[in-house]
Amino acid sequence: MKHQAASARRYARALLDIALERNTADEWAAQLHEVAVALDDEPMARLLGSPIASIDTKVKAITTLAGGLAREVETLIRMLLARKRVTLLPALAEAFADLIREHRRILRAEVTTAIPLDGQTRTLLRDRLSRYLGQTVEIEDHVDPAIIGGVVARIGDRLIDGSVAGRLQRMREQIGARAGG
Repeated sequence: MKHQAASARRYARALLDIALERNTADEWAAQLHEVAVALDDEPMARLLGSPIASIDTKVKAITTLAGGLAREVETLIRMLLARKRVTLLPALAEAFADLIREHRRILRAEVTTAIPLDGQTRTLLRDRLSRYLGQTVEIEDHVDPAIIGGVVARIGDRLIDGSVAGRLQRMREQIGARAGG
């Protein structure tokens, strides 16, 4: 799996270099995302796995499901199909988006809350994290009722645990340390 991620990142890096030259990074990122979504389609997965269907047929099907593709994105897909590496596309799409954020110095925060965030709370949280980290932050939010309340944010290898469950756990540890020591 690690090898697959490294391969996807290499392809993404090559594509990003071209996209930056042509000022098409956002457009191509959206197309790669659509392709990754299209690959989750069961009939599409069967078609891509078929040894009978031609590469042209597969490319045409992907392009149709993704809603049209830039020539360079289509060429990349054609190359991956020819090399039997089309399964890299979802990881490649994610790596491409990560590289764009990296290029723009935008951090990605995976934020978990007990209930879904509304737009205003999401914006407030993004702004506070941006100020705290001194860099623009993009939020990917998740819901997990187990945290009871508050927020858990993961930015790279940094974890900010402001959840009620986290506070209770830290309190238990402090009480245990005092009782044992």
